[in-house]
Amino acid sequence: MGRKFTTYWGAEAFDTGWRPCSDWRDTELGSEAAKNIDGNIIHNLNVEPSHLWVNCVFTDDPDAPVGGEFFGGNVTYVDNTAYVQTWGWMYKGVAANPLNEITVQTGADGVSVLSGAGGFFSVDDEEWMYRVVLVRMI
Repeated sequence: MGRKFTTYWGAEAFDTGWRPCSDWRDTELGSEAAKNIDGNIIHNLNVEPSHLWVNCVFTDDPDAPVGGEFFGGNVTYVDNTAYVQTWGWMYKGVAANPLNEITVQTGADGVSVLSGAGGFFSVDDEEWMYRVVLVRMI
């Protein structure tokens, strides 16, 4: 699902919209609405995966007012399918459709997030939602 759009500076982009998740360990964050179902993000931006800016945002309340707590950050691109990390996330192109589809993979133990207080906390089995935004950089 999700939607394609053009940013205010004219770049093509894709937004998955909010998706539910409660198992953040070794999970593929897809663009389908089903909860805790591994999947890919089909963005149809027709670009090499390394030429995307990928950002993941997650929260325990996507309907919170602007002052609500949202966490996230840039997702690291890797082209080595054997690469595995313990905490965090990475993305790579899908071999069958590399110009239009990516996988966003979370770490084996979930995601480690920098809090507003300057410390880190772990997201592994929280009942939260995520949103992935991709921007075509070329």
